[in-house]
Amino acid sequence: MRFKEVKRIKDPDQRKTFMELSKDILYSNIPLEQIVEKYKIKMVNKVAQHNIAYTNQTCRRVSQNVRELLGRGDDYEVGEILTCRKRCQSKNRSFSTYVNFEYKIINVSADSLRLLDEDTQTEFSIPRRIVDTHFVYGYCSTVHSMQGSSIDGKYVIFEWNHRYVSRKWLYVALSRSTNLNNIYLFKDKPEEIDDQLVKKYFLNKIENYKKQDKNKKFEIHENYIDIDWLKKCIGKSCGSCGCQLELEVVNGKVQSNITADRIYNTSPYSKDNIRPC
Repeated sequence: MRFKEVKRIKDPDQRKTFMELSKDILYSNIPLEQIVEKYKIKMVNKVAQHNIAYTNQTCRRVSQNVRELLGRGDDYEVGEILTCRKRCQSKNRSFSTYVNFEYKIINVSADSLRLLDEDTQTEFSIPRRIVDTHFVYGYCSTVHSMQGSSIDGKYVIFEWNHRYVSRKWLYVALSRSTNLNNIYLFKDKPEEIDDQLVKKYFLNKIENYKKQDKNKKFEIHENYIDIDWLKKCIGKSCGSCGCQLELEVVNGKVQSNITADRIYNTSPYSKDNIRPC
């Protein structure tokens, strides 16, 4: 990973501190807990106006918590910001939304919402059922959706010690700030994930790929998709829509949007012929 000074941090001394912090995160074997203590990163057990989390499930939970603190009682209220999680387009092209773009609610009715893209000043109506499924509130965002963005105020980073969070993920989350004093880590225990449950989930997925390939009379080679390849997809971006690929366990069941997409449909699901999707 090429190292660059984070210019969004306004104070020159803080820039130097962040350079050292970043080196410890990315290039050392120092445990994260010790790095947090070394650089005196503050820990809290409450949400802020801005929050970052690893999974969409936590983003939804934290956003709902913030809405309750703000006294937002209805499902949708004028003035709030929604983030698109999946590209949506109507057949007649009356609306078209994009992954990780933000849209402001300007009107709410029983069956639809009217949204505003503040960058282009474009207004459009969208069915409520689509919003329910493919939009989330922007009070808490994934790191993937925050790449390239800056946060001027205080914000809390959730799931920084999650089982599948990489050190690079934490670096990106920390580097969103323009002031190091505004960064807080949420004080919680790492989520315990049953490895056997995840293994079984991925094995079932691989068996389905094998069934498809056998139906097409493809040979199964040694270089075939395996559990390690699927695990390495966690946290990457979808090759088609750009959304973050995740895995989480909810009520004892694995939930994941990770799939493998063939590059060439004339060949099997071998590692040199697939991409994360």
